[in-house]
Amino acid sequence: MAKGTKGDKARALFEEGWLDIDAKIRRLKQDLELADRKGLGEGTLRAIGKQLIELKKEVSRWERRWLEFERKHHCLKESLNKDDRMP
Repeated sequence: MAKGTKGDKARALFEEGWLDIDAKIRRLKQDLELADRKGLGEGTLRAIGKQLIELKKEVSRWERRWLEFERKHHCLKESLNKDDRMP
């Protein structure tokens, strides 16, 4: 990973995580399309549904982490700006 601020590195890690989630969504979409075309049974659809539920939980975790990161990042910037204004 290239040199950068900790914030840049954190953003890169989050972006990598979101890209991984996006890849999982695309694979599940392909699985659903294949199941539909091949007329696969209810068991296959239930298995894909369980994967979608787990993916939704993962997305919620990433969202909470990202929002917390952004909140802390904003607070830190505010704190640093206050320090710069002090005589």
